[in-house]
This record gives sequence, C-alpha cells and structure tokens, in this order.
Amino acid sequence: MENPLRIIAVGILCLSLLSGSSAGSEPNDAGTDSPSVKAAVIVCKGMIDDGLFKSIQRRTQTALDADVEYLIYEIQTYGGLVQSADDISKYFILDIGKRAHTVAYVTTEAISAGAMISVSCQDIIMLENTTIGDCAPIMLGGKLEGVEREKTESFIRAVFTRASEANGYPAAMLKAMVTMQIKVYRINNLQTGEYEFFEDERLPDDPNVYDIEKKELIVKDDELLIIRQEAKTGIIKPLKPIITKQKIFSAQKTINEIYVDEKVEEYILNLVFATRDPKKYGLDDLANLIEYGASPRASINLVLASKARAFLEHRGYITPEDVRYIGTDILRHRIILTYEAEAEEITSDDIVQRLFDTIEVP
Repeated sequence: MENPLRIIAVGILCLSLLSGSSAGSEPNDAGTDSPSVKAAVIVCKGMIDDGLFKSIQRRTQTALDADVEYLIYEIQTYGGLVQSADDISKYFILDIGKRAHTVAYVTTEAISAGAMISVSCQDIIMLENTTIGDCAPIMLGGKLEGVEREKTESFIRAVFTRASEANGYPAAMLKAMVTMQIKVYRINNLQTGEYEFFEDERLPDDPNVYDIEKKELIVKDDELLIIRQEAKTGIIKPLKPIITKQKIFSAQKTINEIYVDEKVEEYILNLVFATRDPKKYGLDDLANLIEYGASPRASINLVLASKARAFLEHRGYITPEDVRYIGTDILRHRIILTYEAEAEEITSDDIVQRLFDTIEVP
C-alpha cells in the first residue's frame, strides 16, 4: 500500500526510482545543482471527517519535523462533514500556512467540503479534466430550506471568505461555490492588464479603469460554481517549472554513480533478512510478531532511496545513516504483522526501530 506521506525534494528525491543505467558526472559532484526545497505529499481522499482531520494533523506534523517547506495535499474527495472541513480549513490557514507553503493538488475532484479545504491552501494545482467546487450545504435524509439553509450557507460563506482573504482568491468566485443567487462577471483591469471578478451588485463603473463593455458572465444566478481545470477563473495558478529536463537527466546519471560500499550493502541485506528470520539475528521476540518479512524489492529500494538521500546531502557515497534515515519509509508497508502484534498494538514502525537498534552498524 502506498505510504500516504511521501517526503520528497522537489524534482530530485524520486529520481533514483526513475534513473536509467547510463553513466554520467562524477559521484563526488553529486547534488551541486540540486534544488534545496523539500516538500511532503499528503494524500487526502475519501470521506472528510474527524478521522481524516486527525490523520492530516499527524502526517503534517511528521513532515514539519522533517523540515519540509512545501506541504502538498493531494485532494480526491466528493466531500463530507462541514465541521471537519472547517477544522481542516482553520488548521491550514491559522496554523500550517504560517509554517510552510500549502498547496492543494486536485487529482480527480474536490467537491463540496473538498473545495473548502482546497481553497484553504495557498495555491491550487489541478490535473487535466479535474473538478473543484459546489459547496452548497445538504442534509442527509431531508432538505435544508428557509432560515436553516441561510444559517448554514452563511457559515460556509464565512469559511470561504476567510480563505479568500488569507490566500488572495477572488471572493466573488468562492461565494458562488456556496450560493446560487450570485452572478459573477470577469472584467479586465485596463491598468494592470489582469482580470478581476465581481458580483452583479458590485460591478465597477469607471470605464477608464475597467473594460466594462467586454465584461464576461462566469457564473449565472441559477447555478453553483464548479471549476474545471480548463476554466479561466483566476483561482488556479499556472504551473511554473523549477528545474529543467536536462538537469533531471543529469541528476539521474549522477545518482547511478553514487558509491555503495560492500559493508553498507551487507548492512542493508541484514536488515531485510532479519525481517524474514528474526531469530537468526538475535530478535527472537519478533518471530511471533512478523507474518511476512520484506521482499527482495526492499533491499533494492533501500539502496536507491539511500543514494537519493546521499545526493541531496551532496555526497558521492551512501552511509548507514542514509539507510536509517529512509529505512522506515521503505520497510513499513513491506512487513506484514501477525494478529498477535496487532493485539499488542505493535506497529511495523516499532519492528523497524527494533531492527535498527539490534542489527550491527558497520
């Protein structure tokens, strides 16, 4: 199962998994041109509820503890509980946004409460043919009407207004995601050359500043705003490359040439073999806790990820510390625990830590 938190150095750390076999620049030159930005990708999919909120908090803190600068929340949801979405929104805006740069990465859809948490990020990136929007409140098994509907809509509009003010998104567009009775026009600012968005009741009237005659109706008063990736709304920011393909290919070649000492190779093999036959490595207490140990792919990926980490540390060789640094992420999902381990609330992380504490470091 894919690890929901993947700490990466943008455009670089994942190169070890993509690299070919061709030779390249000298190993001791590793990392001289690599970007220093670190980011974490945190997957947020399915029902938005208190469980997801707590999971996001836990994984975000893990990322911040690793000194990441960008938090990329991968959004795949049709929505969920308004209260939980508001909790996540406040968490992003009032707390996390002050400690890292937050990005909503919409890979399928971010509907209803999903839109709420997306606009609470400082940037939004959408894949082709993806959708965000429609945050009108609904009541399961009934209808929201009259005063009750207005109360709920008013609260949700306030959440979207907070996101607009915090992240610089057009307030009119965000309000139109919640309430039907809003017309939104896009009008070119003649002085800045940029488009701005206005509700029907708040249209500008200065023709020297705005091209009023060519105003464009974006949202009709009988529809809720749903933004597709292709829509020109001013909310979705264009992607800007931070590294060229040539540098990526060069980094791939360099990572291939990073040196792995035989003693470090043996250390990696001992870690993996100890998951399959714990008693052989003096870990008798783990024998009844591990149902299946790590496969040969574990040792391969330990080497690759350790090379990537060495690259980021500007070294032309890997050390046991590189292995320990990324080891839990590589081994965690490859160790299948027994029912006994689960009953004792022992996790695969606990098992990996025991390996690190016991297996001799060269």
